[in-house]
Amino acid sequence: MGSTGRTIAILAGSGLRRNSETDLADVASKWHIPVATTLGAKGILPEDHPMSLGVFGYGGSRWATDLIMGPELEILIVIGSALSHLSATNIGPMGAAIPMKVGSAAARPDVPHLTITGDGCMLMHGMELHTAVAHQQLTTLLVLNNRSYGNIW
Repeated sequence: MGSTGRTIAILAGSGLRRNSETDLADVASKWHIPVATTLGAKGILPEDHPMSLGVFGYGGSRWATDLIMGPELEILIVIGSALSHLSATNIGPMGAAIPMKVGSAAARPDVPHLTITGDGCMLMHGMELHTAVAHQQLTTLLVLNNRSYGNIW
C-alpha cells in the first residue's frame, strides 16, 4: 500500500531509461510503492530492493502477478511499457490504451478508469469510445497532443 493509503503499484518497462534506476528506487522508497518490471526491464530496480516485486508476466514472480492482477490494486502506474504483451490481439503498442480501457472497465466496472493516450492513438482507436458508451462505462480520457505517431516501430 502506498503512503497515500491506496493500493498502488508501478510496472516498469524496458522503455524506462537505464539511468533512471536511482529515481525509480527513490520514488518507490519514499512513497512505499511496490515495483514490478517487465522481463525486458529486469534489474532496473534491484531485486533485493525492499519495494521490488520482481518480474511480472510469464515466468515472473508470484508477488508481482498476485498484486497486479489482484482485486485489491487500485492504481497501476505504468512507466516505459507499451503493455503490448497484455493485448490479446498482440498487434503492437500504438493505440492499445483505449481498447484496453474498455476491456478493463468491463472486467472491473466497480473502479474508476483513467486512460492517457496520444493524439495519433486517439485517431486510430477513438471509435472504441462508442463501445464504452454503448456499455455505459464511465470514461476519463486524457489525450496528449504531440502531433505525431511517435510509437510506430
